[in-house]
Amino acid sequence: MRAICLFLLSSFLLLVSCTQEYVISGNSDISMHDGKTIYLRESQIRNQTHDIDSCTVQHGRFTFCGNTDTVMMVGLYMGAERVMPMVLEGGDVTIEISHLRTRLSGSRYNEKLNKFLADRNKILVKQDQLRRKCIEMLYRGSSEGEIDREITKPSVKLVKKLEKGESDFIKENFDNALGPGCFMWFFGQYPVPVITPQIQNILDGAPDSFKSHPYIREYIHRAKHTINHQ
Repeated sequence: MRAICLFLLSSFLLLVSCTQEYVISGNSDISMHDGKTIYLRESQIRNQTHDIDSCTVQHGRFTFCGNTDTVMMVGLYMGAERVMPMVLEGGDVTIEISHLRTRLSGSRYNEKLNKFLADRNKILVKQDQLRRKCIEMLYRGSSEGEIDREITKPSVKLVKKLEKGESDFIKENFDNALGPGCFMWFFGQYPVPVITPQIQNILDGAPDSFKSHPYIREYIHRAKHTINHQ
């Protein structure tokens, strides 16, 4: 009987030691968010999701708190709208959301993710500026040569820079939650899983531990199934 009690006690202590508390404090200055429900959501295979928690944005503020026994990538959602990705891990995390940017701070992986997303957002902003400029040039009646020189060529460079940044970041984080998490966030939104040249480049150098991740394994399986039935 004593041995059983000691076993149960040790099991409980092990469980407690593996569980960490998290507190996520958010602030949004987007007025349309006020009064809306914001979800902390985990992406799963076959484009399914699992709601971990939810709360209401009140006066621009929202808070999540709970316990987690693992480090994983999750996303903030307003209904079906994707707001931003983040890493669920023990500790205090602060989130700032505005029309111009989103910001994460307060924990190891979120600090790392925040720096990457900030650099990525700069490229996205430049892409949007080129799209606006293209529309203006079309209205002005600019020639194809002018549009190719001022819009098309810079756009191609930005796409390559964006893909390289995404790929490099995933490769640098093959061994932690950021690698498969960013893979899910960037490519999981495709209607049908496909192996693009960018994805193939990532998988070519990926260790088995990455490719055996449940989501990655399922994505590869479904993408190959799509190819075989074309």
